[in-house]
Amino acid sequence: MGEHSSVALGFLLSSAAGACTCLGSAGALCLKLENKLFFAASMGASAGVMIFISLVEILTIKSVGGFAHAGYTSAESLRYAILAFFAGALLCHVIDYVVTLTMRSGSPDDIQPAIASPLEPNTDFPLVQLEPLPVHSSEDDMEAGRNQSAEEARVKNVLLDEDIKKAEELLRMG
Repeated sequence: MGEHSSVALGFLLSSAAGACTCLGSAGALCLKLENKLFFAASMGASAGVMIFISLVEILTIKSVGGFAHAGYTSAESLRYAILAFFAGALLCHVIDYVVTLTMRSGSPDDIQPAIASPLEPNTDFPLVQLEPLPVHSSEDDMEAGRNQSAEEARVKNVLLDEDIKKAEELLRMG
């Protein structure tokens, strides 16, 4: 009986989460929400509900059940499962702090928003630019296009060589 009630509870919770997700997406698609704060809070609440459902299922069924299967009493199983959960949360916080300390070269105020448009050429990386292909109507036009393309390739190779030299110098200095 306990096995069937766990399966039924899992289906019930998953169905409820799916229904809430459907309602939330219908609201996002059908309603014109001008208030971005309300929309962000709604999405956060939706994510919180789904995470909580997953947490309850993993913590109460899997973790406590694993400790109980190992021979601990139900009270000890719950205690150790909760301790393991908070130890994992603390470990994640420590790892996040260490990574932030070692990888950050500035403060969050130094972060600039992206302002580049996909339609504008990227001058930082000249080899990644997408350029329109010319339409050639005669053999002379095609030859001129080949010459122009060859010259552009030479210029790009020179720029690439300069970038490589700068990178090598930075590596030597650092």
